[in-house]
Amino acid sequence: MIRRWGCQGWLAIVALVAAALACSVAVSTTRFESTALSKDPYGVTKTRNFAPQDTIFCLLRLKHAPDTTRVKAIWIAVAAQDQPRNSTISQHEVQTGDGTLTFEAAPPQGGWPPGDYRVELYLNGDKRQTLDYKVK
Repeated sequence: MIRRWGCQGWLAIVALVAAALACSVAVSTTRFESTALSKDPYGVTKTRNFAPQDTIFCLLRLKHAPDTTRVKAIWIAVAAQDQPRNSTISQHEVQTGDGTLTFEAAPPQGGWPPGDYRVELYLNGDKRQTLDYKVK
């Protein structure tokens, strides 16, 4: 026996599929509009090269972010003198909405060891960007 679906049958199937997709797919437009490393908290002296005594500031601008957005910065010594390779220096996480955020890493006593570093930026738990820098 061959059964033919009428227009109403197909519409019911399409409606069920659409409802299932709507429940399982979340679309977010939250993003980092800009990111920069700087020697000052206002981003006036943007650079990727720092001295051992510098406090390093990471500035980022969030766009389309609800107030529950989580942003995390993880500071890592990639290959620095007398430091284990790829060791975490510090990490900071905040919950916020649209706007400009500033994370900072103050030098340890005696200053930053010379070498290569990076800061990894996470948005709601997903790594979105990495900024490499040097201490000379």
